Amino acid sequence: MLSFYYHFEIRFIFSYHFLMKIRIGPSIIAGDFSDLKKTIRKIENSGSDFIHVDVMDGVYVKNITFGPMIVEAIRKLTNMPLEIHLMIVEPIRYIRRFKNSVPALISFHVEATEKISETIHEIQHFTRAGIAVNPETPINEIEKYLHKIDQVLVMTVYPGFSGQKFREDASYKIKELKELKQKKKLNFEIAVDGGLNKETIPYVIELGAEVLCIGSFFFKYKRINKFIKELKQQG
Repeated sequence: MLSFYYHFEIRFIFSYHFLMKIRIGPSIIAGDFSDLKKTIRKIENSGSDFIHVDVMDGVYVKNITFGPMIVEAIRKLTNMPLEIHLMIVEPIRYIRRFKNSVPALISFHVEATEKISETIHEIQHFTRAGIAVNPETPINEIEKYLHKIDQVLVMTVYPGFSGQKFREDASYKIKELKELKQKKKLNFEIAVDGGLNKETIPYVIELGAEVLCIGSFFFKYKRINKFIKELKQQG
């Protein structure tokens, strides 16, 4: 199916489904941390809209990245918006620790806490709030929160590691969210994270994605700046 979308439908998708500007945010953990400045400059020069920052605790997911101190260091190196994706247990404990990095958005996993409303409220004291859902989490489990939030981040890989293959079985939620958004006249963004590349990006846009969090593809594809430019020109 994905090959069909890329090879035959890409012009149709780009012509008719960019009614809303697509926002693009490369995931900094897929870059080179031995030269963080160079990684950030690559993102800044690409035409992207924000930097996606994955914070992992080694408990909720089987990987550890960094915490508030490194995010503040990233902030000192760039004026680009930072959108922080928390993959940590009980995120409400740490929300205010990220305030100094002036994030444009903080998202957290609904599977990682029972204090969902409280965590949304805590984030919205100083920035926009998003909720992230794992591939196996159905949308009906978060439907009652959709009117409160600014973004739903649909994971199309299992969180924790960059470079995983796109899970098409999780992508149905993008379309489901689009339909709910239209039916209930809600304002949240539909973001997608995981396995995005030149083949899967047209597919998720067709389903209703508005925000693309791109990892390994951004740093490995040699013509990424041209790809992003062409993507945005269709808007």
